[in-house]
Order: sequence, then structure tokens, then C-alpha cells
Amino acid sequence: MDARAHAVMRLAFGVTFAFVVAELLQWTPTFLPPVFTAVLLTNIPVRPPPKVGFGFIILVGGSALIALLLCAALRGAPVILFGITALVVFRALYALAHGAGAPGPLMLMICITAIPVVSLQSPYVAGQFAYALARAAFVAVMVVWLVYLFWPKVAPPKAAPKAAAMPPELALRSALLGTAIVAPLMLTCLMFGLAEALPAMIATVMIVSSLNLQGGRKQALGLVLANIAGGIASLALILMLVLNPSLATFTLVVLAGSLIIGWRITRGDPMAALVVVAFNACLIVFSSSIGSDSGTFSIWLTRLTHFLIAGAFSVGMMALLWPREAPQTPTLESNK
Repeated sequence: MDARAHAVMRLAFGVTFAFVVAELLQWTPTFLPPVFTAVLLTNIPVRPPPKVGFGFIILVGGSALIALLLCAALRGAPVILFGITALVVFRALYALAHGAGAPGPLMLMICITAIPVVSLQSPYVAGQFAYALARAAFVAVMVVWLVYLFWPKVAPPKAAPKAAAMPPELALRSALLGTAIVAPLMLTCLMFGLAEALPAMIATVMIVSSLNLQGGRKQALGLVLANIAGGIASLALILMLVLNPSLATFTLVVLAGSLIIGWRITRGDPMAALVVVAFNACLIVFSSSIGSDSGTFSIWLTRLTHFLIAGAFSVGMMALLWPREAPQTPTLESNK
């Protein structure tokens, strides 16, 4: 097999294995280990060295702990808690706009936005959720190292340029736009205790972390639509699982879906980023739908409704705040 086939196998078997382990051990939420595994495999093109792997675990665990301590200290002052979390989201997005690697700021935003929502409902559950985040990071790193043992080939190294940093003014606008999308969604969850909407909020955070003002409105709209499309596509997995509900069927369904999507992701074209977003959304909705005691279809419909509302809000904020003119790059002729 060539390097691309190895990449597909790593993604498909890594995500499936992490998902099956989470389901077998009945971890809640079960989508965290497979999603974190997908984040690592799609953002790091080589086998993560020990420094990177353990650094990722410490990053997620530390972010979860910080969010938990903030919730404990400011439980009686939710307005201040919301203000601090919004400031952290802004700072993380500003770092991304300046070319920082995606996993770090992304994991920090997930922890700092999700844990306060759970904490206002139950401090104990918030502690369990923080532990689940750190555990998922550990499992994801172990799974990534494991799949590289079986499929070690990677594409020939390229002289990849460093992540492009936006100009300061554009970076500021990008961070403000992302904060204007994430903060109101988080505030809504806090005010109305919508802990069940956390999957949609986490997916929205993942979308916002990929926004790029230099990519244009079409690229941003594509991310939102891909997120919704992934939620819709999860129904196909649910239907196949309902036909024969068993662990073997669950494993085959997730593996088949991951192989198909993984082959598309590894093409490396501009559409690959949209497929990654759709894949993560599919895993999140699929996991949160089958893990409920209520009717699977009704829960899926509820999750999809949350995704549609969050997507509509994101599109609305982008329509209001997106720069009217794309940033122009000076040319030689314009400088003469």
C-alpha cells in the first residue's frame, strides 16, 4: 500500500477503535475519543513524537482543570464567568489568526466553553466531564501511536510553509467574528441550561477555529453547510445500526464510513477541510443519538435541530460582520 492508503487506514481504524473502546466502557460522551483521534490524525501529518503527544494530553487536561477551577470560583457570578470565557475564546482565536497550530487553541476553546455550561447544572457532572476530556486526549494519543505501528508510511516530506499569519487588523477582525459566533451560543446554553446542546456548540467551536477571512465567505459558508451535512449523514449510520443492533454491526458501520470519508479526506484538495468538518459532525451526532435512553430518531432530530440553529446563527453573524471587501494583496504593478 502507498502512503495515502496507510493514511486512510490509520484514520479509519484509529477512529473506529477509539469509538468502540468508548462504547464498550460506556464513557460519556462517547464521541470525544474518536473526534480527538481524528483531530490529531488530520492535523499532524507524521507520527507525533512523545513531546507532542504528552504535550497534547497535558494541554487538554490543563485546559479542563482551568475551566473547572474558574467554574468553582465564579459559580455565584455567572456574568463574570461568561466574560472571562469569552475573553479566552477571543485570545485563542487571535492566536489561530496569527498562525498558531490548531489543536492547542481548539482544545482550549472546547474546554472553556463546554465545562461552564455543565457546571451550572451540576458541579459533580462538570468534574466528570472535565475528566472525560482529559481521558479522551490520552486515549486519542495512544490510539494514534498504535495505528502508526501497523500503517507507518507517510507522504514524502515537503517544504511546507509555516502557517500563514494574518495582518494584525485582519487577525483582530477574525477573532472578533469568531467570538461573536461562539459567545452568544454559549450564553444561550448558560441562561437556559441547554446542556443537551453541547454537541452542537462543540461542533460550532470546531468550525469557528477553521474560519479564515482570507478564504472568503464561500469557504466559511461551506464549513457551516459541511457541519450540517455531517449531522444529516449520521442518519445513514444510525439506520444501518438499527437493522442489527450489536457491537459487531456498530464496528463495521463506523469502519466503513470512516474508510469512505478517510479516502476523500486524504486527497488533500481544498474540499478536504470541509470533509473533515462533516466527519466530526457525523461522529458527534451519531454518538449522542445512539447513546440516549429516548428514541434514537427523536434524539437525532433534536441534535440536528441544534446543529441547524447553530449553523443559521453562524451564517447570520458572518453575513453581518464579514468584511465587505476581500483583503487585497499588493502587486508589483500597484507599487509602481
